[in-house]
Amino acid sequence: MFSGNSVLNTQDKIHFYHSASTWMEGRAVEQLKQTAALPGVTAAAGMPDLHPGLSAPVGAAVQTEKIIYPELVGGDAGCGMAFFRTTVPAGKFKAARLERRLLSGGIPVPEADFPAEWPDWLRRELGTLGHGNHFAELQELAGIRLPDRARELGLNRRNLWLLVHSGSRGHGPALLERTPKGGLDPESEAGKRYLERHNRLLAWAKRSRRLAAEGFLSLAGAEGECVSDNCHNSVAPDPFAAGRWIHRKGAASTESGLPFVIAGSRGTPSYLVEPCGEQADNLWSCAHGAGRKWNRSGARSRLENRYDAEALRRTKLGGIVVCRDRALLFEEAPEAYKNVDTVVADLEAAGIVRVIAAFTPVLTYKSPAGRE
Repeated sequence: MFSGNSVLNTQDKIHFYHSASTWMEGRAVEQLKQTAALPGVTAAAGMPDLHPGLSAPVGAAVQTEKIIYPELVGGDAGCGMAFFRTTVPAGKFKAARLERRLLSGGIPVPEADFPAEWPDWLRRELGTLGHGNHFAELQELAGIRLPDRARELGLNRRNLWLLVHSGSRGHGPALLERTPKGGLDPESEAGKRYLERHNRLLAWAKRSRRLAAEGFLSLAGAEGECVSDNCHNSVAPDPFAAGRWIHRKGAASTESGLPFVIAGSRGTPSYLVEPCGEQADNLWSCAHGAGRKWNRSGARSRLENRYDAEALRRTKLGGIVVCRDRALLFEEAPEAYKNVDTVVADLEAAGIVRVIAAFTPVLTYKSPAGRE
């Protein structure tokens, strides 16, 4: 039974958007309930990709009144996914050549104009992916659900598509560390200072994704055009309720009404979707990916005895995984994630999004710790 239209806690604050077929860890649900009990919280939404975070769950949106909580954004403000139309020909793509170039030197950082208003230290790590679940992935169009919208968006099978997932790198954790713990009055000096730096990191991360895409595609002798960029770690004024704020942690924004990608794992499809219907209960937010099923140590302990690391460099869909970090191969294996198909089906059943098209991975690049 789908529970998306039911408020499932006694405070009448939380909407959960998952069906019985989508696995949900109890600790993530408990984290969201604890978050909803914080002073000033007026509503919360748990997406089907909900999973535990350090202090608050990932895959959630939280609305507050006259107070903001930087810890609900977390240490990677500005993290998001950008989707690019590329000039890489699908039929003539030389995966082995790109793999060699990535392994030999990673993604080059292109020269770019640097905004005069940004402090010089923000040049550091601009255009780099980061570690963990961040990636650059070439994809092919695998199926179209809405032909009219696909035509309007120029979707085609002739060329490959690029999905880049990255955030604010070391600048995000530094911001959170410098910010007072607990809730902040957004009109206070501390609140204004946090929001100013947070907003700058959102712009920085968006620019960084485009530079990473440019550098990645240069290795394939190709170019790209950004068709979607959606941040999923942020806090912003609620555009529909004065004095209220929406925090998103691992939750894509649907406010613009524009299409965005819900990422699968490196061995499953990703889905290009667009918002639809009433968005108030889900706080103009949506799942950003499949969501973790196992934490990193759990994934390693479960999978290291089942697979040889080399076997994880090829996926069941025929994709290539370029990754020099052995531990990361296990931590980010497809089995470590929920079923993206059921996550997206739950969102469709809730009337939050409709699927435009599906894309499958051709080559996934993950950078090692301390690099790129």
